[in-house]
Amino acid sequence: MNPNNATECEEQIGALIADAVSRAGLEVDRVSLTGRPRNTRLQIVLDLPEDQVGSADLDSLADASREISELLDAHDPFGDEKYLLEVTTPGAERSLSRLRDVRRSRSRLASFTLVSGESFTARIMDVDAEGLLSLEVKPAKPHGKWQPRSVAFADVASGRVVLEFNRPTTEEGDE
Repeated sequence: MNPNNATECEEQIGALIADAVSRAGLEVDRVSLTGRPRNTRLQIVLDLPEDQVGSADLDSLADASREISELLDAHDPFGDEKYLLEVTTPGAERSLSRLRDVRRSRSRLASFTLVSGESFTARIMDVDAEGLLSLEVKPAKPHGKWQPRSVAFADVASGRVVLEFNRPTTEEGDE
């Protein structure tokens, strides 16, 4: 591995750890290297597969983290250079910058800003193969009716999952 080329090194580390992460029932979402040299931080973000709803459990994350650490120790990607390994998830308020992020957030409440400048909050009901989001838009008034709406992912400028404390349960058993 070439620790001097961050992008190449990130890709190689992602490929190196993919099988171990898969055994834990997770996928590599992102690998990033920052703060080099001598103060390198290797952040590995893991998530459930795209077709699953919910959150990665701590046991799976811990299992994957141990295997990743062992693989990196064995392959020594940074030579004698010290680094900090951080294995994490995208978090409860994940950014919805990729279609994969939106698919993983089905049933969640999210805030959206469209390229037109319009902003709203909606529950993500589904995402089809072409990237059309089926949403239930939150009413502006407290006791108003939620409204169905379809939005093309290409029309979304930004989005972020909104943390809910009294989140309704789904039929799929999502918490």
